[in-house]
Amino acid sequence: MSNEKYFLDSGSGLPILCVHGFPFDHTMWDVLAERISEDFRIIAPDLRGMGKNPQPVADVVMMAEFADDLANFLDMQGIKKCVFCGLSMGGYIGWEFWKRHADRLYGIILCDSNAGCDTPQAAENRERTAQRVLKEGTAFLAEAMIGNILAQKTVLEKPEVVAHYRRMVEENAPRGVAAAARGLGMRRDFREMVKCMNLPVLVLSGSMDVLSPPERMRELVAEMPGAVYVEIPDAGHLAPLENPEDTAREVEAFCRQFL
Repeated sequence: MSNEKYFLDSGSGLPILCVHGFPFDHTMWDVLAERISEDFRIIAPDLRGMGKNPQPVADVVMMAEFADDLANFLDMQGIKKCVFCGLSMGGYIGWEFWKRHADRLYGIILCDSNAGCDTPQAAENRERTAQRVLKEGTAFLAEAMIGNILAQKTVLEKPEVVAHYRRMVEENAPRGVAAAARGLGMRRDFREMVKCMNLPVLVLSGSMDVLSPPERMRELVAEMPGAVYVEIPDAGHLAPLENPEDTAREVEAFCRQFL
């Protein structure tokens, strides 16, 4: 396994592009990557403005910009086609990737995410978060978000996951986090568009996720022809970190159809 500063490149075979959520970095996929078989190559980059990604950041980064960044990243790695696996914000980026670069996709895995956009009130909250992050840094976010991100079971029984979560949030650059927060508030609503989805889709939801609860995920799957829903037990909004064993098993099973 190699880590070239701002991305993970592990294994060989069918490429799976793993895209982290907000406000995390590529290391959220490390444990899952260790459990994927030798038939798959896990590529997980830091998004622009997050982790150690060296790209410059404006005041706002739109989900479509992230998607184009990822297409360029695949070009740099010599990858023509992949399975896209996105968590939360990574899932929102996945929809834009599908609309802009569909010819590069075998299928999509949506982890603890959805296809909707923010309400005006939620978008205002994103802007307030962006402004506070720029003034105070990112440390307050780790505490403010933990109850919605991690299942209580994880908090009580997996201190190593809690520590990893906190490190990802606290070490992210304020400017990049603020830009992504604003982009999230401006994202497109894909709920109607996904009804025309013509690719295989796997939707994974932590059984204890309060941000993307299982009932909402099942509703989304019902709107997409051929989509498959799987619930990951003992996990909140960060299923790949909270329960990497079950998450890896489902990702691997889904991706085997493309071998």
